[in-house]
Parts: sequence; structure tokens; C-alpha cells
Amino acid sequence: MYKTHSIFLADINNENIQNEEYKLNLQKLDNLVLVKFERDTMVQPRESEWFGYYKPGGDKSMLTLQESLLYKEDRIGLKTLDEAHKLHFLSVDGDHLQFTKDWFRVNILKPFLV
Repeated sequence: MYKTHSIFLADINNENIQNEEYKLNLQKLDNLVLVKFERDTMVQPRESEWFGYYKPGGDKSMLTLQESLLYKEDRIGLKTLDEAHKLHFLSVDGDHLQFTKDWFRVNILKPFLV
């Protein structure tokens, strides 16, 4: 259902038609930092903040990014980024986009932008 009814996610994840430009653009990044908010009440499932998702046909069991076809087939370049140590997974104990300036400074700015 997501592949046929999403407005942009299926497209940008190269689920329906392979657009090599999406993959090439992502691979230009020095780092991709994915942040999961452990008490997120907006994004469901929370694991999708790290590109995880429900196993096909279910709504309980999860697949990690590394278990997904998106990763295994390297549809958008996440596997390539990961193998180059440019894909980073962080988590914060909070609701959607709720973090302190100090957390942001220590975990995002200093390691990746300064």
C-alpha cells in the first residue's frame, strides 16, 4: 500500500522506479546522521527514523535497515554509505524532535559539522 499510496517516500526510496540520481546525490554526503527519538509519538513506527519498518504483511515484527531490500539492493546508496562509515545511528530519549541544545552540540555539531 505504501508503494502505491505514498506521496513521495516510495519515489525517493526508489521503490517503484530506479532513479540513479537519488542514489548519486546521497553518496555525495560526507555523513548521514539518523536520529531516533525513543519516545516519539509522531513517527510510527519509531524504527523508521533509522529506515527500519514492519516486516511485509505485518504490523508488529520489524525489519532493521540492514535486513531490508532497500539496504541489501543499495537502492538509494545507504549500504554504500554504511560500508564507508558515513552512516550514523543516534538515539535520544525524547519525543519527536525534542532534544537539548547541549545534546545537539555534543552529538551532531562537534562530531559532524565542526
